[in-house]
Amino acid sequence: MKSMTKRLLAALLAVAALFALAGCSKSDSSSSASSEAASSILGSAADYDYQNFTYSDGLDENGYWEGIRALDYVTLPEGGIGLDVGCGSGALTIACAKRNPQGKWKLCRQDC
Repeated sequence: MKSMTKRLLAALLAVAALFALAGCSKSDSSSSASSEAASSILGSAADYDYQNFTYSDGLDENGYWEGIRALDYVTLPEGGIGLDVGCGSGALTIACAKRNPQGKWKLCRQDC
């Protein structure tokens, strides 16, 4: 029984190898067409500078994003509830509450 299993496995591996080799002999026209389509959508590799990229691009000298404030993205609907988990001193929540007086705010600190 073991020799039969080994022969069957060997036959399956041989068929898989033939299919793999047959796939490698395709012409490059289809692969080049697909790579051209991908580069037209994504741009070329030269458009991406991976070696000189830093997450600090766009930060000011204090480490804040230039021109982006969290308050610009927080809007509560009438009767809405805002939850600030890990609020620290609560300064951001207070500023959000002043800009959104129509809602209620809940603060949660880990050490309380």
